[in-house]
Amino acid sequence: RWEFNSTNNEWEAYKYVQLDSSAANAAASGTVLTYKNGYGYVVTDDISASKQNFVAGVAIGAIAKGSYGWIKILGYHSAVKTNGDGDISKGDILIVDSSTDGTCDSVAAGTAPTHKILGVATADDTASDTVAAFISCL
Repeated sequence: RWEFNSTNNEWEAYKYVQLDSSAANAAASGTVLTYKNGYGYVVTDDISASKQNFVAGVAIGAIAKGSYGWIKILGYHSAVKTNGDGDISKGDILIVDSSTDGTCDSVAAGTAPTHKILGVATADDTASDTVAAFISCL
């Protein structure tokens, strides 16, 4: 699904997916999700059941385990969940965190990432362990 965001003057893209019934948690807005099998429409927040390079996108609302919902695959998201280590700065590349389910980590700006890109931080991360970002998972 494509939508034009007139506030940010940009196109955004969304995908309708199913959250795996064995996901670690129900997804909330900002949860980082990966494809369960590396492709398709079944996603999970459980990094032990997926891989960092199977980046799917970011939840834009609540999705219960086993249920369907929309994720953002292109465009601005104001509160992507981080792994809580407080080291994400504006301009850093975001990748799926390898140890904390449903979160992102970062690679410093100017450094080549070793994993598929989730997006780019558009601000420093916050005390609430979220970061504003431009998601790019097409």
